[in-house]
Amino acid sequence: MDLRDIKITPGILALILGGLGLVVMLFLIINQLGALNDAQDRVSEESDALNLANIRLGQLVELRQRGPEFVNYLETLEQLIPAEAGEADLIISLDRMARNAGIELTEVRFDERGHTDEYVEVPLQISFRGEFRSFLEIIQNLQEGNRAFRIENINLDGERLDLNLKAFYRDFDDLEEN
Repeated sequence: MDLRDIKITPGILALILGGLGLVVMLFLIINQLGALNDAQDRVSEESDALNLANIRLGQLVELRQRGPEFVNYLETLEQLIPAEAGEADLIISLDRMARNAGIELTEVRFDERGHTDEYVEVPLQISFRGEFRSFLEIIQNLQEGNRAFRIENINLDGERLDLNLKAFYRDFDDLEEN
């Protein structure tokens, strides 16, 4: 049988062309569905990225609004651990605390400084003369005052209070040398 002898009627031709058209349309629909899924995935990823960016923006706005609070906190920390030792200021401050507590500052001795990575320690030995209740007040003032102190040792002998403590400062030039 020769292919030339096959007669294609208009109905068969329409059926073949319709079938081919249907296959092509199915291929295009499947292709478009894949593209739609890819686009939805990208939209979802972009939406997640946008949500993260909005969260970060909210955090940054909150930090900016809290800026003055952070500045005040930094100023407090700089006062607690100043940029220089200020031995004279330490003595004046200790004398003022003693007078406010109703006791007398009788002796202040500075020992050799110690260095850490973040600050310099200034060891002090101080002595007060007064009453026990006033000694409690001076210890509380040292702990809650405007300068950071670490009390290392307390010796109470009648009307005399001896303290070994450390004050701190952050002299970066001094720290770099050690």
